Amino acid sequence: MADWTTGDGAYQGFLLGVGLVLSSLSKHANYSNNPVWPMLNEETGGYNKTGMVIAVCAILELATRPSSPPIKEEKSGKQKHPPNNAKDIPRNWIASSIALGSLFFTLHCMFTDSSTIIAWSWTGYQDGQPRGPLPHLHGSIGLLAQSLGLIIPAVLPTSASTALLGHPLWSAYGCASAFVMYRFRDWTGFLGGLNFAIFCMSILPSVLSQSSAWQGDKVGRRYFVTFLVAILLYLANVWTVAYAFVPGGSYLRERTDLVLAAQLAAISLTSWPFGASTRPNSMLRIPSSTRTRIPVILCLLSLSSVLVTLLHWPAVGPTPYKPGTRTFNAGIWTIHFGIDNVGHDSQRRIRDVIRDMKLDVVGLLETDLQVSADVVVLQYVDLGPGPNLHTWGAALLCSQFPIIHSRHHLLPSPHGELAPAIEAVLDVYGTEITVVVSHNGQEEDPLDRELQSKALARIMAASYPRPVVFLGYVVTKPLASRPAPYDILVNDGLVYDIDPNDWDRWCEYILYRGVYRTAYARVSRGIVTDTELQIGQFVLPRHGYVLANQTEGSRLLRSHKEDLPEHHWFPMEYYGNEHQGGVNGHYYHVFNTPLYYRLPEDAVL
Repeated sequence: MADWTTGDGAYQGFLLGVGLVLSSLSKHANYSNNPVWPMLNEETGGYNKTGMVIAVCAILELATRPSSPPIKEEKSGKQKHPPNNAKDIPRNWIASSIALGSLFFTLHCMFTDSSTIIAWSWTGYQDGQPRGPLPHLHGSIGLLAQSLGLIIPAVLPTSASTALLGHPLWSAYGCASAFVMYRFRDWTGFLGGLNFAIFCMSILPSVLSQSSAWQGDKVGRRYFVTFLVAILLYLANVWTVAYAFVPGGSYLRERTDLVLAAQLAAISLTSWPFGASTRPNSMLRIPSSTRTRIPVILCLLSLSSVLVTLLHWPAVGPTPYKPGTRTFNAGIWTIHFGIDNVGHDSQRRIRDVIRDMKLDVVGLLETDLQVSADVVVLQYVDLGPGPNLHTWGAALLCSQFPIIHSRHHLLPSPHGELAPAIEAVLDVYGTEITVVVSHNGQEEDPLDRELQSKALARIMAASYPRPVVFLGYVVTKPLASRPAPYDILVNDGLVYDIDPNDWDRWCEYILYRGVYRTAYARVSRGIVTDTELQIGQFVLPRHGYVLANQTEGSRLLRSHKEDLPEHHWFPMEYYGNEHQGGVNGHYYHVFNTPLYYRLPEDAVL
């Protein structure tokens, strides 16, 4: 357990760094969740009791820890020197506190989850292959970079470590890496993020050492400034996305560049001449035992991250749930960041419903942008626009079918929050189908919704005559005329509503073109979120044949499920209500049953 008020700041920095790597590894191993987080319980992959036992042991160890003996430094001939001038003391403790606060924020925001820098760089698929790294496959590389950064000050001699990590050129390396991460995408952007991770972790011991070195100063004011800086950066980071809901949001709207520049400027105070030349104990003091143990521990953690990746990697790739039938299920679900209505993680519940409903394609909205790996590890996945693109209502596309090509769109949003969309072309039983997943703005901004709907309609119309499935959060009444989104999407996008007679809708909509719709289900939310799951079932005509009889009357002919082959049926276990039946609180609602539709008599499947 760390004590940052002592003078051994470098040692405490190593402890903090190892703890961050260990926490990130635990999330990598536990599907993006730290198993000791309070939001997890035994049903959702949590080990809270184990975490509490470890915490109690750490507190007891700290309470009974003997006073630390003087640190044995390497023979360098250097002695601890006081500041050159008493007037330099305020200037230096402020600089080191600001730098430490910025570094805390940067590490927490960027490097406590191995998939964050991957999400920053992600742009989708091209020619059936991802353009950049995948979270569940390449997340371990980020952990390796963090470990490498922390190993650098441990293995370098004291004089060399101080000279390198405290030099302005090292700060320039960190700034350049951050610029590459921000400016570029795919593998280039990811490489910039890896180098930025190396930089941030390498300076952690020295930055914490500088802050703790001012033992004559009041501890409270030092760490007050430290965490004030961190909090201000957290707020600024939120303001870049939530500008529509906060005072003064227009000043930081979509300005992650300004926040990142402020982070780097603050961190650079550690190596700026007026901060480095007069700080007390400028040599990085590292116990000899630490130099031996830290690299070994970090190598073990790095090896563990690679093993976790190999253990999680599926032996068999994704396959459709109903091969040979040319039938597929597509769903849309707003999952509200994977947190259920009682505050626990809901990813495993979401995974179970997706499997039970045999969803070959699913659009997940309002995700956390940190992979939702429990859901996607066995599927092809497009993460959608990254967190650095300031989207609200993030979109995630999961598919059992290969993704041939995908593009990300930031829909027009002159007044409200940015709306994301994914346009993907899937290989569905050998036929290319365009799938669009989107999250439009709210009703408070009618102009935004109109412009966003026109943009989505253009995307769908541009893919004509290719089949289309639209899975979106629209915010409109069914059959609403212009400028409401419904009429724009359906008519301008050249698509059909899955069931225009379903008047009890507002947010989620499924639209389609070029396929037969054979079923439509609405599944209650349970405690997963406050929004239901909507599912459409579709059938492709046989290769070389066109759709038969697509008049409105023929498309809306209902059917009993018994009149369709059994592979069209939805699970019987989900029949029920809020008092009985269903599975884990999920059941067919609104119609109390899935709706089934007849296929045209002359349809060739």
